[in-house]
Amino acid sequence: MKGRKPVPLKIVKLLGNPGRRPLRNDAPGVGTIGPPPKDMNDVAKGKWVEAASQWSIVLTASDRDALRLYCETWADMINAQIRLDEDGPMIVTPNGLIQRSPWAINLERCREFCRRMLAEFGGSPSSRARVPARDDSDQADPAQKYFG
Repeated sequence: MKGRKPVPLKIVKLLGNPGRRPLRNDAPGVGTIGPPPKDMNDVAKGKWVEAASQWSIVLTASDRDALRLYCETWADMINAQIRLDEDGPMIVTPNGLIQRSPWAINLERCREFCRRMLAEFGGSPSSRARVPARDDSDQADPAQKYFG
């Protein structure tokens, strides 16, 4: 498939439809994202709670698996960074050769995956620039905006 990725219907409704093209139905995503799965480690659970609150406008229960992948990769990235800080960026092989640490390679892969997932969830600056900030004060009583 070529061209731009389709924008979720929730985001199109927030941004408006300047081209006045017919709106397509989004894939159904019902329910809230909910709490993190119990079998995740503590670092991944912490990232889940943080990400679920930040991306609450686009996340549904259907996104649980994608969010889990992101959070577990985030935890792997943190672990790889800690190990890289401890062991250094280069290692000596049993043959006496110097090569790049496997932790450095793992860290690079985790960072790339997290970067791609951020774009999927609206967590990168370019994807976030397309979503206007919400003013929660207007949510309480929309009539106050005009009659208050």
